[in-house]
Formats: sequence, C-alpha cells, structure tokens
Amino acid sequence: MGAVALLWNFEIGLPLFFCWLFQLTFLELFAPNVKTAVWNILRHYATGAGCAFLAFSLYAIVIRCAYGSFPNFNLVLLTLKMTSLGAFALPVPLLHPWNFLPLLYLTGLLVGVRCVLRRTPSPQDSLILYCAMWGCATFGYYIGRSHNLNLIAINREFIFLLVLIADRFWQAAHTPVAPPVWRLPHQRLFLAILFYFLVMPFAEMPCALQTWAEVVKSRWTEPQDNQPAPVQDLEFIRKHTQPGERILIFSENNGAYYAETQ
Repeated sequence: MGAVALLWNFEIGLPLFFCWLFQLTFLELFAPNVKTAVWNILRHYATGAGCAFLAFSLYAIVIRCAYGSFPNFNLVLLTLKMTSLGAFALPVPLLHPWNFLPLLYLTGLLVGVRCVLRRTPSPQDSLILYCAMWGCATFGYYIGRSHNLNLIAINREFIFLLVLIADRFWQAAHTPVAPPVWRLPHQRLFLAILFYFLVMPFAEMPCALQTWAEVVKSRWTEPQDNQPAPVQDLEFIRKHTQPGERILIFSENNGAYYAETQ
C-alpha cells in the first residue's frame, strides 16, 4: 500500500511509506536479541524497496502499453522542487491552532521513547507512535504554506492521536488506583483540547450564519454559467496559449487538460 501511495501522491506517499518502515523498525527493537532485530529490520527495508520497485515497474509497463511511451518519473519531484524555492509559501502565524499539533506530536514520540526505555511495548503505544511520526511528516505541508485550508488537510493524524491519548488519560483517571498527582494536569489538558476541537465548530456556527446567508443568496440570485468548470478551463487554456508552448498547470484535472490540448 505504501509503495502504491508513492505513485498516487508522492508528497503524502513518501512520508507514509517511510513512517511504516520506521514503525516496523520500532517493533523490531523489542526482539529477543540484537542479531534477530537487525536481520528483521534489513528484511523490512529490502521488502519495502522491492515493493516500490515493483509498483513503479508495473505502472511504467501499463502506461507504455496504453499510451506508447514510458512515464517521466522525474515529474513526481516537480512540486517539491518548486516549493523548496519558495513557491506558494505563506508565513507561519505565531499564535494559531497549529500550536497544538507539535505539542501533541511530541507527546506521541515520547510515548514511543518510553516504550523503548522500559521495554514494555503495546499495540496502543505502537499506534500512537505511528500517528505521531506521520503527523510530523505531513506537518511540513502547513509549515511550507501556512494557510488554514492546509491545516485542515493535515489534521487527520492530529485527531487520531488526540483521541488515542485522551482515551489513555481517561482510562488512567478511572482506574481503581489513583494516578500520581503530576499526571492530573496533563490528563485535563488533553481532554480539554479534545473537548475544544469537538465543541468549537458548533460554537462558531452562529458567527458564520451571515457569511453562509450571503453565499446562498449569491447562488440563487447571480446568473450561473451552465458549462462545467473543466470546460471553461480548457477554453481559457486554448485562448491564452500557443501550439507547442510549455505551461505548468496546477489542478486536480491537469491530466485531462494536458490530453485535451495536445
């Protein structure tokens, strides 16, 4: 699955692929001896490399049979190259809900470190560590382009991790043996964060009613073009480009635009 994700979306597939390998490495740290652990870790990475090679090879063969030429795999790095030069970058706000994300990811990583030091692995700790690693990897999306929509796009790992840690603290708070006093503020903190994210969307709805009303009104009163957006985009491309001109299209329909303008 991780190898296929490299083809589906390289920016997300690469973190997913390596986070899974790191997760397998973490589990092998609890092997009975060092030799077994090293051998299994090397086997996992060899298997991952083989699966990635197989996925790319099968994809190239299918594209060659369907379209007559092999795909240019260098293009999967095009977006990373452009963003590394500062394209589409937006500054990171100082005080913002994103401040909660690194705090929770750090907590998840510390859970994994504690498991290694205590030699007490558990499926829940393993899942917490995986979500924390994946969250740290995808958090670069928001750091590069600090737009609220980008924060929404990468908060799924945060929600998963938040629920897992809040569940752990909730269970600890209801055990027959009372938890140490120093843990109580942490339990309250993460339960408060979970409560905040669950309640705030509903609390903000009255503030957005006017905006929603304006959007609905504009949809009903303003004349709408019957042509779908891709058709309008194709007409725009044909009108403002010359035959043989090379352009870069950022759209989820870029494949269709490329095929229809050849």
